[in-house]
Amino acid sequence: MRAFLFSLIHALVTRHPRTVSLVSLILAAVAGIYGTLHMEMITDQDRLLSEELPYHHRYMNFVRNYGDLEFIYILIEGPSKERMAAFADALAARLRQSDDVKDVVYEFDTAWAKDYALYFEEFPLKEIRRLREELEKNRKELESLFRVRSVDEILLEISRSIQMPGGEVEAATTDTLDNLDDLAPVLAALRSHPPEGWAELYRFQEEWEKDAPAEKRYNWSGKGNALLMLVMPDKDYSTLSVIEEPLKRIRADIWLTKQEFPDVNAGMTGRPVLQADEMRTTNDDMQKASILAFFGVALLYIIFYRELARPVYTMIALLCAMGWTYGFVALTLGHLNLLSLVFALTLIGLGADFGIHFLHRYQEGLQAEGDPSRAVTGALHRAGPGILTGAVTTSVAFLLAMLTDFLGLAELGYVAGIGILFCLAAMLITLPAFYVTHDRHFRRGEKLPVPLHLMGLRHASRYPRALMAAVVIATLGFSEQIGRVRFDDNLLEMQAEGLESVEYEHKLIDESQYSTWYCAFVERSMEDVRRTVRQLQNHPTVAGVDSLHSVLPDIPPGRRAAIQSLRDTLAFVTAEPEPAYYPNSLLYRSLVRKINDMADQIEQWKKLRAMAEEAARAPRPSPEVVASPASLPLEPIESMLTPEQREMMMSHPEMAAQMLSQMGLADLSGVAAGTETPPPAMPELPEIPEIPGELVKQLETLKELAALLSGPEETVRERLRTANRLLFERPRQALRLMSRLARAEEPTPEILPPMFNRLFVGNDGSYLIMAYPKENIWETEHMKEFVDAMRAIDPEVTGTPIQVYESSQLMRNAFLRVGLMSLGTVSLLVLLDFGSISSFLYVMTTLLLGIVWMTEIMGFFEVHLNLANFFAIPILIGIGVDNAVHFQHRFLENYDVEESMFTSGTTLTLTTLTTAVGFGSLMFASHKGLASMGVLMTLGAFTCWFSCIIFLPTLLKLLSRKYKNRQRERIQGNAAPPAREPLEEPVEETTVR
Repeated sequence: MRAFLFSLIHALVTRHPRTVSLVSLILAAVAGIYGTLHMEMITDQDRLLSEELPYHHRYMNFVRNYGDLEFIYILIEGPSKERMAAFADALAARLRQSDDVKDVVYEFDTAWAKDYALYFEEFPLKEIRRLREELEKNRKELESLFRVRSVDEILLEISRSIQMPGGEVEAATTDTLDNLDDLAPVLAALRSHPPEGWAELYRFQEEWEKDAPAEKRYNWSGKGNALLMLVMPDKDYSTLSVIEEPLKRIRADIWLTKQEFPDVNAGMTGRPVLQADEMRTTNDDMQKASILAFFGVALLYIIFYRELARPVYTMIALLCAMGWTYGFVALTLGHLNLLSLVFALTLIGLGADFGIHFLHRYQEGLQAEGDPSRAVTGALHRAGPGILTGAVTTSVAFLLAMLTDFLGLAELGYVAGIGILFCLAAMLITLPAFYVTHDRHFRRGEKLPVPLHLMGLRHASRYPRALMAAVVIATLGFSEQIGRVRFDDNLLEMQAEGLESVEYEHKLIDESQYSTWYCAFVERSMEDVRRTVRQLQNHPTVAGVDSLHSVLPDIPPGRRAAIQSLRDTLAFVTAEPEPAYYPNSLLYRSLVRKINDMADQIEQWKKLRAMAEEAARAPRPSPEVVASPASLPLEPIESMLTPEQREMMMSHPEMAAQMLSQMGLADLSGVAAGTETPPPAMPELPEIPEIPGELVKQLETLKELAALLSGPEETVRERLRTANRLLFERPRQALRLMSRLARAEEPTPEILPPMFNRLFVGNDGSYLIMAYPKENIWETEHMKEFVDAMRAIDPEVTGTPIQVYESSQLMRNAFLRVGLMSLGTVSLLVLLDFGSISSFLYVMTTLLLGIVWMTEIMGFFEVHLNLANFFAIPILIGIGVDNAVHFQHRFLENYDVEESMFTSGTTLTLTTLTTAVGFGSLMFASHKGLASMGVLMTLGAFTCWFSCIIFLPTLLKLLSRKYKNRQRERIQGNAAPPAREPLEEPVEETTVR
C-alpha cells in the first residue's frame, strides 16, 4: 500500500512538477483568504466546554438566567475614606458617560429601607415595645394633636376664654383658668423651644431621618482600607480580548481621575481583566514566537544544508500546509478557540521535521543519481515510510484529543491533527514538486552543497556496555526526582509578571480576604435563601455571603407581633397631608388687645379695691361738719383723687356715689351720680372681692403671650410658624411616620431598587446567593476544599470556582487520557509499521526513556506541569516516536549503527533543533504558562533526541541479533558491501545555490 502511494506521488510530482507547485500555492492562497474572511475567533472561555458536561450545563443555565455577572473590579486606595469616595464619585461620573460601560456599582441606595425600618434588626425590638408603651401612656394628648389643626385654634380659644372681671369675678376666673392650661407649651414653642412631652417622638424621627454614614453607603473592602467599584463593560466576543476597547477607555478614565486626585491610587482586576490581559500577552507572545520560530527554523535549514534555495522551498511548503489548514478548519469547523490558536506554532515546530528527513534523502539521491526524478523516488521509498509513520503517529496523538469532553482541547486536537496531515501532504507532494522544478537542469556529477554532519555522533555508542550501565545507573539514581514533579493549576501564577490585574488581584485577596470568584447557589424562595445563608455564614471556608438576605430582613414572630401592636396603638393617626399654615394676623392682634384690656381692667379693679379699702378705713365726718353739704366745694374733693381714681369714679358712678356717701359726702354723691337732687341715704358699700392669685398668674402668662405676639409683623408670623411646627406639624409628622412604618408590609424583593433585582433575581424568579471563599481560591488545595464544602451544602452549586476546578480536573484527566491513548495508538502504529516485536520494543523503550529523563530533570529543577504545558506530553510522544522510527528505519536498511548515526544522527539533531526553536521560542514569553510550555518542549525534545542517539544505538549494539551477525561477518572479512556508502566529508566549499 505504501509503495503504491509513493509511486503515485512520484508519478504526479515528476511528470507535472510545475502544475503541482502552482496548484499548491493557489490552493494555499485561496484557503488562506477564505479562512481570513470566514474564520471566527471564539474568545468566550465558556465555549471551550461542552454543555453536555453537567456542571457546565448548570453554569450556562445560570448565565442565561442571571446574565453576565463577571464585573471588572476597580480597587481604590487613598489616605482617607473621604478622598477615596470623592475619587470614586469622579471616576463613576466619567465611566457613566461612556458607551463602553454598561453599569457601575460602588455605592448602594439604602433609602428604600427607611420605610421598613421596624423590620430590621438595627431597630431593636425592645425599642418598638417601649415606643408602644409611651404612646399608650400619652394617648389622650396624642389624639388631641389630630383634633386641633393649628396654633391659631389655641389662640382663638384663649381669646374666647378671656372674661372681663366684674360682678361675677369667680366665674370669670374659672373660665379663664380652664382654657389656659396648655398655654405653657405654646409660650415655649413661640420661643422656639420644643415641648418636652414630644421629645421621644422627635428623637424617633431624627434617628430615622438621619443619613446613613458613608462607610455603609460605599462598597468598602473587608478591612475597610480600600473602596471597591464594580464595572460591567460592554463585551465583544468577536475580538480577541473581548473587552479591548472598554478596557482602554476605563484605564484612560482612571488615569484622568488620578490627575485630579494624585494622592489616590486605583487599579483593575477581576476575571474579565485577567482574561483580557492574558489574551493580550499570550497573543503577543505567540506572534513573536511564531515569527521567531519560522525564521529560526529557516536559518537552521540554511546553516545545516549550507544553501538557501532548498531550505526556502521547504519553508514555502510549510506555509502552504498552514494555509490549507487554516482554510480547511474555517470550512469544516468555522472557528478557532483560545487553545487552537497555537496551531501555527505547532505546525512550525513539528511539520518542518518531515521536510528535513525528505530533503536529506533527496540530496543523497540527487548527488548519487544526478536525476531529480530518481532522487524523489529514493527519498520517497527510503524516508517516506519514516515520515509517514511519524506524521500519522503525531497526527493521531492530536486527533485522539477529540475523544475528550474538553471541547477546547478537542478542537485543538482536531486543528493540529489535520494540520500535521496537511504538513505530511506538503512535504511528500508539494516539496518534491518544488525540488524537481528547481533541479530540472541538474546533471550527474554536479556538486551539491554538502550538509553539515556531526561526525562525533557515529562514535557515541562505541562502548555500549559502559554506556548502557551509565544510562541505567543515572536513570535509576535520579528516579526519585520524578516524585517531585507536581501539577500546578494555579492560573494566577501563570500570568505574566508585572500585570496590573494580577497585582490588584493579590491586593484584593489580602485586603478583602476573598477574591472576585464566588460559588452561586440558586434558590426558589426567600425561606430557602435564608436557610442556605445561615449555613454559609457559619462555614469556616466562607469569607462572605451576598444575597437578598443581606438586604431583606429575617423577621421573627416576636417582631411581627410587636409591630402589629404598635400599628393598633397608632390607629387614631390619620394619613392626611399636613396643611399649609398661614398665621391669622387679625386673630393674634385681637388677642393682644384683649389681653391688654384685661390687664388694664384688672389693674383698675385692684385700684378700685384699694380705694374702697381706703374709704372704709377713713373716719366718718361729724354732723356739724356736714351741716351744709351743698356748701362743700367739689374742687378739693377732685384734687384729692388721682387721675385713675377720677376715671374709675367716672366709669362707675353708682360705686362713686356709694363711696362719697360712705365718706359723708352724700350731697356730692348726687353730683357724682349726675342727678339734680340728692339720692336717698345709701346702704353700706358692699365689700369688693379680691382678685384670685391664679388669675393674676395667668394674667402674667397672658402678658408673656401678648409680648411674644407683639412686634414687627414678620417676626410674629415667624414665631407662630415655628410654634405651629413644634406643637403640631412635627409631632403629627412623627406620628404619621411611626404609623406609616408600623403599617408597612414586610419588605419583599419586588420593592427593592432595580440594582438588587438585577444582581440577585433571575429571569425565572429564582434568587441568587454568592458565597466567597475565605482562603486564596487560586491555590489548588484551597479551591478543592472550598468546592467540596459548597457541594456538601448544595450538590447543584455552580459558579467560577466550580468551573475552574472542574475544568482543570477535566483538562488534567483529558491530557492524561490523551497521553495514554496516544501511547497505545502510537504503539499499535509502530508495530504495524515495522511488523517486528523487536523493532517495536526498541522504538517504544527509546520513547519512554526520553520521557522518563525529561520528568527526572523537571523534578530536579522544579519544573512543574500546569494547564498550559501539559499538552506537551502527547506532542513529545509524537516527537520521540518520530525520532526513533526514523533511526530504526535507517538502521534496518544496513544494520550498521555507526552508518545510521552518521546519516540519521545529523538529521535527528536538526529536527530536534527545529522543534526546540519552534517551541523553545516560547521560553521568552512573558506569560509564565507559555514560557513553561517552551521549557518543557525544549527539554523533552532534547531528552528524546539523547535517548535516540545514545540509548537506541547502544541498545541495538547490545541486543540486535542481526547487528551482531553483521559485525561478525565484517570481522571474518565476508561482509557484503554496504547498500550505500556514506557521504564523504567535503574537501572544499560548495557554491550555495
